[in-house]
Amino acid sequence: MNDIVGLPLMLLAWRFIFKENLFKAAKFRVMSGKSVAIALWIGLGAGLFTVAFSRLPAIATDKYQFRELFDYLNRAEWYVFLVFLILGNIYKETLFRGILMNEFRRVLPVWIAIVIQGVLYGALFFFGDIPLSLYGFLGAVIFALLYVWFKSIWAPIAAQVACQGSQYLLWHYGPETTDITMMSAWMAVAAVMIAVGIFLAVKHRSSISAPLSSEAVTPL
Repeated sequence: MNDIVGLPLMLLAWRFIFKENLFKAAKFRVMSGKSVAIALWIGLGAGLFTVAFSRLPAIATDKYQFRELFDYLNRAEWYVFLVFLILGNIYKETLFRGILMNEFRRVLPVWIAIVIQGVLYGALFFFGDIPLSLYGFLGAVIFALLYVWFKSIWAPIAAQVACQGSQYLLWHYGPETTDITMMSAWMAVAAVMIAVGIFLAVKHRSSISAPLSSEAVTPL
């Protein structure tokens, strides 16, 4: 509910305070099919890795809160989850990458801006839980890199949707095994998927060189 209310409030506040279209400022720009495919691929890899990691016997204990977190996120009915999957990720990415990181980039080198927004993302969403905060930080860095490389907020949104959507499907319909060998194999495959996706993103970013003024903004 906070995401549904927060998104329009954020749009109105930005228009009132800065007299500017937030969609333009956050770079809601049309992406090529290849860019979308790469972002989705990385998100799928991240989702697979997360589910496998959270089911390792050593991680699925009361010592860590991974299992509790994903039980909470994935227990909703699919239609409720779908609404929050779309609107929630548009809200989060607009706030953290489209607003906060962009503001940091005005006065800081881009790599420092990426690190700061990653720390804030991990700390604010996981309330000081160190393992979960580190997990959030690493994800935020990957999503921020996609945003910088592809020059569109739709890149991290697509990755987030693929990541959380695959988590939901695996949580409900995936195998229930906690076999360490199988989970480790899943994690290895997922890590390769992410690495290949990042390699393709780095290679593809050189083709995304249109001046900002000439890039189409997605009509919303």
